[in-house]
Amino acid sequence: MILIDAQGHIASTDSAEELHAFAARLGLRREWYQGGRHPHYDLTTERARQRALAAGAVLVMPTLLAVWAWWSRREPTAPILVALGRWRMDLGDEAALQGQIAHALKAAGLPFTREAQLSPRDRIDFMVGPVGMEVKIKGGPAEIKRQCARYCETGRIGALILATRRRIGLPAEIAGVPCLELNLSEAWM
Repeated sequence: MILIDAQGHIASTDSAEELHAFAARLGLRREWYQGGRHPHYDLTTERARQRALAAGAVLVMPTLLAVWAWWSRREPTAPILVALGRWRMDLGDEAALQGQIAHALKAAGLPFTREAQLSPRDRIDFMVGPVGMEVKIKGGPAEIKRQCARYCETGRIGALILATRRRIGLPAEIAGVPCLELNLSEAWM
């Protein structure tokens, strides 16, 4: 996902390759890339910023852009867990729970995509940068584990959070993708 702040900095929540491809679509030259601690490109005109937004960049506050860049290189699940840990959620209805999670992510200023297509067969409930999040209230542990394994095997997610109301014994890693089981009945502070 490409983020842009009001000053015109654009950065990727996924990879430098995604950022370079997006910048190329906007007509930016590769030598304008500013690597280092907060890799980004600068869009110096309002017209360029509007083109970036029209091309799908998500407008965020400058502080969020910096925080996201810092966290995503270290522990991409941390800001998500912090955001969700602030809310007590209704665990009786999966659709309502997904709406509450979307509200919590939005309130924390975390850009996300709902129902992200990972493969022709697989659609995950949320993508928050490189982190995929699946929400499960019903279903048996074996079935849920198989679904999570399919998601990890697509190569489209950098980490997986399984948000549920009970532990199912998800492995710490599937197909090289770090996995985290978040028991929402215990998560809120």
